[in-house]
Amino acid sequence: MSEHNQHAHGVEDFTEFYAEGQKWSGNPNAALVQVASALNGSRALDIGCGEGADVAWLAENGWDAVGTDPVESALERARAAVNASPGTHSRVEFHALDLEGTAEKFASTPFDFVAAMYVPLSQEQGNVDKLVSLVAEGGTLLFVHHVFDPPRDILTPQQVADMLPAGWTVQRLDEVERNVTEGAGAHHKLDSVLVVTRN
Repeated sequence: MSEHNQHAHGVEDFTEFYAEGQKWSGNPNAALVQVASALNGSRALDIGCGEGADVAWLAENGWDAVGTDPVESALERARAAVNASPGTHSRVEFHALDLEGTAEKFASTPFDFVAAMYVPLSQEQGNVDKLVSLVAEGGTLLFVHHVFDPPRDILTPQQVADMLPAGWTVQRLDEVERNVTEGAGAHHKLDSVLVVTRN
């Protein structure tokens, strides 16, 4: 679902949101590029992939990439983004799924790299459990959200780090300034970034 503040919004809200036209810059997320560029895996998952810029970048850079998002109109644009990138179509698949559906579909086929950025999840252990279930042994999870002031009732990178089960290592948890000047997320100036690996 990319960068929009999704607090207290459902799929219907975001169907209307995406119906207004293209929402994001079309550029891959800087944190995703930085993290994925340092990895050697082959399969990647982008949860809440929105209009597909990150999935397209992953495929362009050698990953077999899966993007999931419950909003079909967003996925239509994501497919178009991949189709516009030569040689990537065969490396990508999209599914209209939320986190629960994604965890169910890929329960037996976890990924080397999982990204969940700006996804509005409730502050529940069950959501963290679903996220980590999608990561293969030795794999990496990237979880990013905006820093809100005042804080909002959505799952934050710090909370994900606090709720991790045994067998995980926090590689990075920090706040970074955003350099985004286009799209609906341009007004957000600070992100919290969590990178964890499964031992």
